[in-house]
Order: sequence, then structure tokens, then C-alpha cells
Amino acid sequence: MENDIGPMPALIVRKGLSSEMNLRSQNIGDSVAQKLASSLQVMPHLQHFNVSDNGLTDPGLSAIITALHHCRYLLSLDIGRNKIDIQAAHALGAYLQSDGCQLHSLGLRNADIDDLEASKFVEAIAVKNTIETLDMSQNLLGTQ
Repeated sequence: MENDIGPMPALIVRKGLSSEMNLRSQNIGDSVAQKLASSLQVMPHLQHFNVSDNGLTDPGLSAIITALHHCRYLLSLDIGRNKIDIQAAHALGAYLQSDGCQLHSLGLRNADIDDLEASKFVEAIAVKNTIETLDMSQNLLGTQ
């Protein structure tokens, strides 16, 4: 209501306690994603989070990725099929190298990632060395 954004039932209906949040293909957009990011503070036990294919760009993705620092038990993240640009790539790099990041699976499929953007987080993946599954298929790597 604060930003004239109506509630989406798929985002607010929750049946019991769960360690998984799957919002794939809900077309939430950046405005709702930014509001969703603020709610991640109260979900510290989240283990699996999927916001793929939601029409997200840097503002929404950066807000979500930055908020993941509160989710110390997060094991899998899928942000693919959104548009990752330099701001979100920086946020992802900072998150991946943080002490609280325990990710084992990262989905970045078809996220419009080019070499420059990938360079902002790939090194963090190598240094942290916790990622077991990484999907970066269908991106723009090596095209420049």
C-alpha cells in the first residue's frame, strides 16, 4: 500500500513453516522485489530461494541479493531468467565472498550476463569454493 503495490496472493499465502521460497515465474518486477527483500530479514532459516523468471533488473536483484546476508542457512539460490547487470553482479560478488554465504547451488541461467559482469562474482566463487552446482548457461559469456 505504501508504494501503491497491491499484494500478490502467491507472495503472502504461506502454509506452515518452510525453509523454501519458490517465486519462480510470478512476474513480481523490481518494485515488489525490493519490498520482498526487506522481508528476508525475518526469514533467517531460509535454505532454498527461487526468484527466477520474474522480470527483475538491477534494482530488484541488488536489493534481494544484499538482503541475503540475513539468510545464513541459504543453500540454493536461483536468480536466472532475469537481467543481471553490473550493480547486481557487484552485489552477488559481495554476497558470495561474505562469511555468511553457504550456497551450494547457484542458478544464473539466461540472465544476460556478459564477461564484465561475470568477472564481478566468478572470482568469489573460486575463492569461497562452496558452490557445487552452477548454471550459467544461455548467457553472453565470450561474445565481446
